[in-house]
Amino acid sequence: MMRRRIFLQQRRSSRPHRHGVRHTVPRLRQLITSSDQDVNSKVVFSKTDFSMVTADTKPVIENYKTFGTAKTIVLCGWETHVCVLQTCLDLLELGFGVWVVEDAVGSQRNRDRAAAIGLMRQAGACITTLESVLFLIMKSKDHEKFKEIQALVISHAKNVKAIGASASTSTNGIAGTAAGTGAAAL
Repeated sequence: MMRRRIFLQQRRSSRPHRHGVRHTVPRLRQLITSSDQDVNSKVVFSKTDFSMVTADTKPVIENYKTFGTAKTIVLCGWETHVCVLQTCLDLLELGFGVWVVEDAVGSQRNRDRAAAIGLMRQAGACITTLESVLFLIMKSKDHEKFKEIQALVISHAKNVKAIGASASTSTNGIAGTAAGTGAAAL
């Protein structure tokens, strides 16, 4: 239960180097703040590598293992076949369990996304949905954040439905974009 509580408090995000790519989406940016004083409390890392596992983030990630605060990392983000895939493979190589939230990852082309999800599954990642992972973490309606998370799940379901409808009428299959890869430790 303690690890599940920690999960809801430990969020990390990476964003591509500022030139040529958009920043973290505003709604997500409001949830995470960056502190440059302590690498272990920093939650947003700028990066030029495709993987979220970089020279800057690796000490934080290794601390999860050293102190036993996380054995599994949950991934979401944009460009499933690039950033999410490379992050997943790097985390698996470091010995973490990796859960990829299938309805919270995206690519410009559906075939790229599908191929990357297949590769991550073959490499040993668990592929799941946002609703599934959230309820798995909470275990019961007695969880202190149940009402908040239930509202998030309902909102997410509406957004996924709207994105699907929008993507089916879009010329390139993109309903919206968000740069970077997000992870939470479990």
